[in-house]
Amino acid sequence: MNDNEDPTQALFELEKPEERASSIEKSVYASIEAIRATAGIPASKEFLAQTAMELARSIYKGNLKGRAVAQESAQLVATLELLEPVDDAADDTNSLPDDVRKLFDAFAASPALPGPSAPAPSHAA
Repeated sequence: MNDNEDPTQALFELEKPEERASSIEKSVYASIEAIRATAGIPASKEFLAQTAMELARSIYKGNLKGRAVAQESAQLVATLELLEPVDDAADDTNSLPDDVRKLFDAFAASPALPGPSAPAPSHAA
């Protein structure tokens, strides 16, 4: 950092991965840039972008050493979700056609088994 640079700007500057960087680092960087371009990243969450990059590096290095990286991978996914939260408001099931909604409701319901007094189903129809 130069003496003339704003320390807060340098603190949250996300450097583009080098050409020899791992594919996971490049992928996370591209994901962060896509989030910036669409939803944007509030200044209060800029540190999460850097955290995601550090997690990607840790996962890559851990894989090279044969370490288990499941926990870091789960944390990376959670961090990226914090940067771009899923919009539950867009999932409006009332906008589905009635026949599709009924089909989904049928799959969601518990199966109804015939009781001892119910007639056996007829397959001769």
